[in-house]
Amino acid sequence: MDDDFILRLQLVRTDLGVPFSPVRGGGYRCALYLRETNNEYSAHGEGKAIDPDLDRRHYHAFMRLCLRYGFTGFGMKQKSGQFQIHVDTAQEIPGKRPRPWAWTY
Repeated sequence: MDDDFILRLQLVRTDLGVPFSPVRGGGYRCALYLRETNNEYSAHGEGKAIDPDLDRRHYHAFMRLCLRYGFTGFGMKQKSGQFQIHVDTAQEIPGKRPRPWAWTY
């Protein structure tokens, strides 16, 4: 994982005051996985993203803190009764990955 990302994430965790796993929801993803899923521009592969295992009641406060600490990517999933959020500190790749950015999936 990227050192700057971990530092920012820890600041968010401390300020939020709610324990959550940065690994169980989804953290680093290897190059093989990214090739197999055709997702070569994923911030997960750069070690700059998580899909935290966090109770939905805390999503708003979590994302507000992520904005404060310079996170640049925000994704929200709400599909078939499943809810998940994604945050990252990835940089823009012109024509491939805009930043800052928010999306649903």
